Amino acid sequence: MPGGTAQAASLGVAEFKEVSWFSSAGWVGVQIFFVISGFVIAQSAEEKTARQFGIGRIRRLFPSILICASVTALVAFAFDVWSADSLARRYFATLVLWPVGPWIDGVYWTLTIEAMFYAAIFLLIAGGKVSCLEEFAVLLGSISAVYVLAVSKLGFHSTDLHSFWRYGCYFALGMMLWIIVSQGVRPRRLFIAAVFVGAGLLEISGAGLPGAKALGSALWIVSLVVICATTYWRVPGNDWTRRVGLMTYPLYLVHQLVGSAILRLTPWTGKYVALAVAIAATASFAWFVVDVEKPLWRAMAAGVQRVRQLRSQNMPT
Repeated sequence: MPGGTAQAASLGVAEFKEVSWFSSAGWVGVQIFFVISGFVIAQSAEEKTARQFGIGRIRRLFPSILICASVTALVAFAFDVWSADSLARRYFATLVLWPVGPWIDGVYWTLTIEAMFYAAIFLLIAGGKVSCLEEFAVLLGSISAVYVLAVSKLGFHSTDLHSFWRYGCYFALGMMLWIIVSQGVRPRRLFIAAVFVGAGLLEISGAGLPGAKALGSALWIVSLVVICATTYWRVPGNDWTRRVGLMTYPLYLVHQLVGSAILRLTPWTGKYVALAVAIAATASFAWFVVDVEKPLWRAMAAGVQRVRQLRSQNMPT
């Protein structure tokens, strides 16, 4: 079991040392996701106005945050993971995506990094500079590469593992992949993408986390190959594959604390049955969230519209 929040939620009653050689590198999924996000957001930026982009990103992030953070808070309260005061502060910080934790669950730090990237792209669109998307990717990736190099090899001291600059090379790489796919292969673009791949490998190998230097780097490279392959040889999806894709987001938000809390069943069921229950329960919850996200968003949008109407009615004429 990992330490921290998951340890507190599960009481440390279940360990899976037999698969730790593989699971210890699971955190690389975050870096993979950032590359995919850069690719998707670059495509979206070329197709939407600033308003459409902003609303789309809010709609994608916040309904799931509201549902998952609320359920996580209830679980944390039920199992006395934190004091009531700490729980309230963490819950509020999560709902507003406060850039500095602690949050209701450690996984939410990645959403604050995502939000910073979204904000940068929003400003680019709002400023009418979508045509400069490639230049922005080069700038972001270059700053990030220098930052990673300074931290990893040049002795620059940084204790902030959640810095936007640390992960900018992944977003920039995803953006460059989209530019290569949509605008054509050029030697310069391939070189820039290769530099960002190198920066990513340097960041992963220097992260100081279990399994980083070998398995983590290998998993990331294999995932990059798959991402590149699927951009050229796209397999038609269907409703099931789309749902599974949508489920990964809420599943990610609840797997750590909520899933770990379910592992408290271990003394009565055995650790493998408890693990199966945790996987089934969190996956079922993610399925449920996908179904209620849209109705919740409509309710939230209607509430905002109602507030606007009330404000306009109460304004002096």
